[in-house]
Amino acid sequence: MQAELAAAQTELAQAEQAIEVARSTVAQFVGITPSQVSVSPGKLADQLPPDKPEPPLETAANPLAVEQSAVIAQAQSQLKATERAYYPQFLVQGLASARGTGMLTDGSRLGGLNGLAPTTPNFGVGLTVNFPFMVSFRQSCVKSVNSTC
Repeated sequence: MQAELAAAQTELAQAEQAIEVARSTVAQFVGITPSQVSVSPGKLADQLPPDKPEPPLETAANPLAVEQSAVIAQAQSQLKATERAYYPQFLVQGLASARGTGMLTDGSRLGGLNGLAPTTPNFGVGLTVNFPFMVSFRQSCVKSVNSTC
């Protein structure tokens, strides 16, 4: 309370000093003594526009609020991805290709231009299972970091 009162008194003294400096500057340019300079408010104070009510605050349109919402959404999605990192992944793989050798299975050759176009098809199907069992150590660290955001 005393600090606020002292700050207000300091601001008052600075404002009074600024008024006296301005009076002496005007008096110097006009060629009179500073005590002869007087200021009248005139009609300017009467011509102020009427008070308008403030528009409602739209937080959805505020760029800072939008940015912070995006940061929160990013942290939540990272936490969700971290929680799912320990689950196994099942990948189905397939292969289809063809070859043209110009050779028969008994080792004899076909004549002419045989072997330039693919004539023997090859197919393959596979299943890959990834189970990241070492992720649990990293997962606990990342969860603790993301939960503090």
